[in-house]
Amino acid sequence: MKKLLFRAAFGIGTLGVIASGAAAFSAFEAHIINVTATIENALSVPLEIGGLPFGTTFPQESLHLPFNVILSQSFGAQERVNVVDYTIRQKPKCGVPSGNGGYSSFPQVTEDANGNFICPTVESPAGPVQSVSLPLLCPFLSKHEITTDGNGNNDSTGINSFHGLPGPWDLSTTLATAVTGELNKSVSDMSDTWDIDLHVPCFAGNCAQDWATFVHSQNPDANPDNYTLAAGDEHKLFGCDLWLETTGISENPEALSVTVSNSQDFTIDNQNLGINPLNSGVVASSTYQYGVQTISTSVPPILTVQWKITVDGPSALSAGMVHVDELGWKDSSPDSNIETFHYPMLAIGGDLIAKGSCATPDPNHSNACLVDNFDVDPTDDFTNVDSIHFDASAPDGTYVIKRQLVDAETGIPLSNELVVATVTK
Repeated sequence: MKKLLFRAAFGIGTLGVIASGAAAFSAFEAHIINVTATIENALSVPLEIGGLPFGTTFPQESLHLPFNVILSQSFGAQERVNVVDYTIRQKPKCGVPSGNGGYSSFPQVTEDANGNFICPTVESPAGPVQSVSLPLLCPFLSKHEITTDGNGNNDSTGINSFHGLPGPWDLSTTLATAVTGELNKSVSDMSDTWDIDLHVPCFAGNCAQDWATFVHSQNPDANPDNYTLAAGDEHKLFGCDLWLETTGISENPEALSVTVSNSQDFTIDNQNLGINPLNSGVVASSTYQYGVQTISTSVPPILTVQWKITVDGPSALSAGMVHVDELGWKDSSPDSNIETFHYPMLAIGGDLIAKGSCATPDPNHSNACLVDNFDVDPTDDFTNVDSIHFDASAPDGTYVIKRQLVDAETGIPLSNELVVATVTK
C-alpha cells in the first residue's frame, strides 16, 4: 500500500515538470508550404438541355437516341494519365408535382443506408414539397456502344431492354444493370458513342398479340406480364436518370512500375498445378489453369494491393457461371504457397468482376467472403497460378479473361491490364 502511494505521488510530480517545460517552449522559425491543385473532369458528355427526350411514344415502338462520351480537353492534355474507366448506371427519376399532372422540376434521387432510393424534399415559395418517383422507364432502355473507331472491345457488351422489373428499384438493381466503358489515349480511343434504345411497353388490356414476341426479341428469359404496364399509367410521363460515373484513372504505360504478363510456369514447390492449361477452346463443366508473372520496379513498396479479375462473356453473365480460384503463388524470396483461395465474383454491367480473393482458403467457390489485400515489394517478381471453371449455365460464345493489379482502397490501376486469354465455349 505504501509503494502504491509513493508511485502515485511520483507520477504527479513528473507531470508537473513536463507541463512547466512545455510552457517554456516557443517557436523561432516558420516555413510556409503552399499546396494547390486544379481539379478537372476527366470526361465530357455533350448533351443538349433536356437530356435524351423521347417525347410521345406508342406501344412496341423501338426508338434510338445516341450520346457521346469524350475525354475532356484537360485529360487529353495531361501526359501523365492515359485511361479512364466509367460506368453508366440507371436510377429512378424524381419530379416535383405541379398540380396539373406535370412536374415543375426534377431533383436528383438520393439513397438511404440500405441502398433504397428516396426522392428528396425540396424548397418552394409555398414551403417544403416532397418530390415523387416518376413511373419507371429504366427497364425498357437498352444500352449498347456503337463501335465507330475500332476500339469498342474495351467496353462491355451492353444490356438489352426488359431487364430488372418496373417495380421497386434499388441499388442492387442499378449495379446489376450497369454497363461499363473505357477510353484509352494510347490507342487513340478518345470517345465512345452509346445508343439508348427505348422499347416501348404496352398497357394491360391493350397489348398486341405479338407482345410476347416483342419482349423476347430483347430478352428471351423475360416474362412479358412483368413488363405490361397498368392501364392507369397511360398518358403519364415516365422517366429514368442515367448516371455516368468515372470509376478509375490510370497512368501512361510508361509510368506504371508493375508489369503483368502471361506465364507458362505452373510448377510451385515441385508440384505442377497446370494439368489442363487454358487455351483457345473450353467446354462446359470443365476446369482450366493459367499462370501470370508480375514484375515490379517500384520504390518504395506498394501497399494495399488487390487482383482485379474481369470475365467478359458473350452476353450478360450471372454470378456462378464462371469461377476463378487461386491455386498457388511463388516469388523470388523464395516464398511460396499452395492453397485454394476463391475470387468472389459480382455481376457488374454484364461482366463478372472480382476485386481481391477470399481472406481464408475456400475451395467451394463461396462469394460470401471477406477479401484480402497484399503488398508489392520493390523489384518484386512473383507468379500466380489460377484455375477457371466454366459452369454448364455459362452461355456459349467468346470469353475474354483479364487481370490487373489495383489499389484496394481506391480501385486505381497499379499495373497494365493483361488479357490472359480469349476463349470460345
